[in-house]
Amino acid sequence: MQEINRDHPGLDNEIIEEGIEKVLIRAAFFLERYPAYLIRILPAVKKLCDSDLLSELSELSELSDLLERNKYLVDIELEFSYLRNQVSTLRDRLSSIHAALCYSNQFSIQSVDDYSSKVSPVEVLNKNSTTTLVVFSGMARRPSMAVKEFYRSLSGRDVNIIFLKDFYQCWYEKGLIGITDDFQSTAEYILSIIPEKTKNLIFLGTSAGGYAAIKAGVTLNANRVVALSPQTNINRRVFNMFKSYDSEINGLDLSKEKVDLKSFLDLSSYSGELEIYYGENNNVDRAAALRLQEYASLKSLPTNTHNVAEYMKSTGKLEKFLDDLTKI
Repeated sequence: MQEINRDHPGLDNEIIEEGIEKVLIRAAFFLERYPAYLIRILPAVKKLCDSDLLSELSELSELSDLLERNKYLVDIELEFSYLRNQVSTLRDRLSSIHAALCYSNQFSIQSVDDYSSKVSPVEVLNKNSTTTLVVFSGMARRPSMAVKEFYRSLSGRDVNIIFLKDFYQCWYEKGLIGITDDFQSTAEYILSIIPEKTKNLIFLGTSAGGYAAIKAGVTLNANRVVALSPQTNINRRVFNMFKSYDSEINGLDLSKEKVDLKSFLDLSSYSGELEIYYGENNNVDRAAALRLQEYASLKSLPTNTHNVAEYMKSTGKLEKFLDDLTKI
């Protein structure tokens, strides 16, 4: 302020202070509402912090102009925010209807050839075999219904198959829609529908389904658990990295004792076989697998893809993998 008075004696101090205050308040208000735009003004803020008071006025003016130019982005952001809220509301309503139908036993558990099987969270193929395979689907890659993983490859084999689908798309932590409300009740439900003749119980899943296969398989002391590229600790970063269009973090308990498979296995007395397949060149999947190396047999594949099942298929190894998995 002293420098401005010295070089511009005609300026009123209060006018200068008021101008600076208005711009700063406006900038603070803007960034509080739209924090994502902070990155757009970081260069200007850095220059402002390094400048003297005289050039500060110039930087504030540039900052003000920058905010003004981004007004249209704010309008777009508000419009998208409104649309996201509308979609979320519609999704909640459809989810409630879906849950109600399953609670009424209309669609809760179906044979794989039933007309309503696509909207059922559980599909069963019972061949009166002594081997039962419980398969957990992973995340939907696009807005769509959850699907039966490996159905085409597995349906012709002489094993019972229970296909599970997570319509909440939350690593099965929110339960099976219309049937269970959390993971523990899901495990108990699975136990109740395993065919009586079962002597060899196998759990299989990919990605989010791999996480669920490990947790449920260990809980029920399955003979064998096989997970392909599973997540092994569902924190916020992992949630955002692997979530699908329908995943919602609200109501999902991310405390370590709930969703960290290492902590879970530390407390378990699992006596079966646990295997994890992952792409050796996929840093995220490799790190997730290595967290469980004390408890699992790790199988690395020479690929960087997350979808190791697709890699197996493309290299002609999937059928052999499934043959080994389902041999009696």
